[in-house]
Amino acid sequence: IIMIIHAVIAIALCGFQGAWADFVYSSFNTSLVPIIGLQLRGSAALENCFGDLSDGFNGTVVLSETTASSRSTTTFIERAPAASRSACESALRLTPERPHRAGSAWYVARQFVERGFSTTFTFKVSNRSRTCARATEIADVSFVLYENCGDGSVGGSVSGKAYMSGGDGFAFVLHNHDNDTDSLGGSGSALGYGGIGNSLAIEFDAFSNQLTGEPNIPHISVRTLGHGVNSATDPSSLMVVPYEFDFADGVAHQVKITFVPDVQHEYMQQGKFSGSENLKQYIRDKVGTLCVFVDDMASPAFCLPIDLAYTLRLFSGEAYVGFTAATGASWQVHDITSWSFQESYL
Repeated sequence: IIMIIHAVIAIALCGFQGAWADFVYSSFNTSLVPIIGLQLRGSAALENCFGDLSDGFNGTVVLSETTASSRSTTTFIERAPAASRSACESALRLTPERPHRAGSAWYVARQFVERGFSTTFTFKVSNRSRTCARATEIADVSFVLYENCGDGSVGGSVSGKAYMSGGDGFAFVLHNHDNDTDSLGGSGSALGYGGIGNSLAIEFDAFSNQLTGEPNIPHISVRTLGHGVNSATDPSSLMVVPYEFDFADGVAHQVKITFVPDVQHEYMQQGKFSGSENLKQYIRDKVGTLCVFVDDMASPAFCLPIDLAYTLRLFSGEAYVGFTAATGASWQVHDITSWSFQESYL
């Protein structure tokens, strides 16, 4: 009896509540007991601090010429003083502030999604890289002098204001790939889900890969290739929405994603429905409504019609759910600070 009581207390303390069907991670604090129910792959890890710079990286990258001609393509990363480190908080960290990383985090049991679901999470993207015009390494004092470091040098603008561009982004993903909870896609523009078959991703992309036709500002995109191997490039895009705020600003943002197994005419009348030509093939007999809410939980940022059971090969109506993220030559920290999932859209 005592052991059962201790087990129940441990589950409550780690922030996990409910049965296997519905779950809540109110935080990812590992200081008391291990977090249960998650499978982490690649760079994903549970962290007790934002901006934990124990390896000395502060997210400054130089991609252009230096005074030393023999090191013209070198990436310089300087060490951050302790005073610049941010306050400690717990998080599911999908990628650290390092280049060319990819991470995934999956709930260990498939969730019933065919008849509707609702998931809510809070994310924070921080410690992003920046590009400088010149870096001079001063060997005598082991110091690197950075010059002409512009916030908008590789970014673009949001509402007319230049922003600093890290890389690359993260996604909430549903899948039934053969690798189950070991699934992990590529780094860089693949955002950790590119390469995962039989999947649908709602991506939050902070980096503009203009060669793939993406907007030159942060954007949200829904991507799938049905039962095939998913990709972060066309023709996987069901819709792309340029977003008029910089969600890689180091501030916590809340997201809710819902799927309702019928057409939500209310949102259609409000002009919230959108989609690309690629979406047409996934509108079949059982059309539902997928909506994404960002910070405003009362009004969706956008919705799209989709037959989820036709789009993905579901196992008795179920799929794995979780997150992926990736960095490339530029990087940033991708943190999930809370997460809940309900096999209901209410």
